[in-house]
Amino acid sequence: WLARFGLQQTMQMAQWFNQRNKLYLRINQLQTTREDLLAELQSEGIQVSPGDEPQAIRLEEPVAIENLVGFSAGKFTIQDQSAMAAGNLLNPQPEETVWDMCAAPGTKTTHLAELMFNRGTLVATDVSYDRLEKIEQNASRLGLTCIETQLVNQSETTLSEVQFDAILVDAPCSNSGVLGKRPEARWRLDEVSLKELNQIQRELLE
Repeated sequence: WLARFGLQQTMQMAQWFNQRNKLYLRINQLQTTREDLLAELQSEGIQVSPGDEPQAIRLEEPVAIENLVGFSAGKFTIQDQSAMAAGNLLNPQPEETVWDMCAAPGTKTTHLAELMFNRGTLVATDVSYDRLEKIEQNASRLGLTCIETQLVNQSETTLSEVQFDAILVDAPCSNSGVLGKRPEARWRLDEVSLKELNQIQRELLE
């Protein structure tokens, strides 16, 4: 970073990554509206405000998420605004066939399903049954039934003949852009691991 950005910009980035991040809720548009959930949370004394993405609600103070009104009913899930933006940009439509390639734990997958109004086929793939189980658990809590999980590996080709209307590739990454939320990445990143991730990303696209 020092070589690429210089001392001043590197220091600014380091200070930014040391700031406490706000948590965001993504409303489940099949269960509620942002206005209704804002009102519900505020009636419980929770300090919240609308986010920039249309489904986003910002929590202004730390809270126990599982105890929030509406969580068990599937009215929302935790998701950062930048991740919501990915789904909104893909903008899948009802009745489409969509593939979420590296889907676990299913936060983006469930967002896509909500944008599809739970109609169509959303194939969610990952490399272990444990990871797929997390997707299924999240989908169940949110009441989503259009998601089909499937186990794959990096050389998997069983989906190559399927015609998809849209594909989301949330490839394994370094987390170097979200060090504020993933501070442990500061100690596990090195040149070798970055090159390995680059190769995995290339293979996924191919």
